Amino acid sequence: MMYLNFQQVKKEFSNALSEKNIMAFATSYKDHVSVRSVYVVSQDLRFYMIARRASNKFKDLQKNPHVALSVDAFQIKGQANVLGHPLDESNDGIVQETLLNGPDSLKKHLKYKNAVLIEVVPSMMSMWDSKITYLDLENHIAYLK
Repeated sequence: MMYLNFQQVKKEFSNALSEKNIMAFATSYKDHVSVRSVYVVSQDLRFYMIARRASNKFKDLQKNPHVALSVDAFQIKGQANVLGHPLDESNDGIVQETLLNGPDSLKKHLKYKNAVLIEVVPSMMSMWDSKITYLDLENHIAYLK
């Protein structure tokens, strides 16, 4: 294992992922794993999406907040938090800076009363190239393996 500069790798991951909006989002409960494509916006290595309270996505993460995202060569493990309705005052910064810049298909969900804003806070990230670069956000270390 070769250690890398944590801040540098974090910045590289953040820059690369800021342009990625369609990701695979995985949830699990008991022995059932589910994955679906979602529209995601990122801000400082936090990932945001909108769901409806009636969706399986929302129901799964209510039972088990441990989730994963994947796009291209990136794998992201973390915890999902429900931040309330996307238009709640407490979510103004997130919505103004990220979600309102999304496609019209995303914006239409803002009007639904049962819409929720989900934040994924990563704990571990990896990116496969010729080797795997790991970014451990809990322990603030980055390394090649």
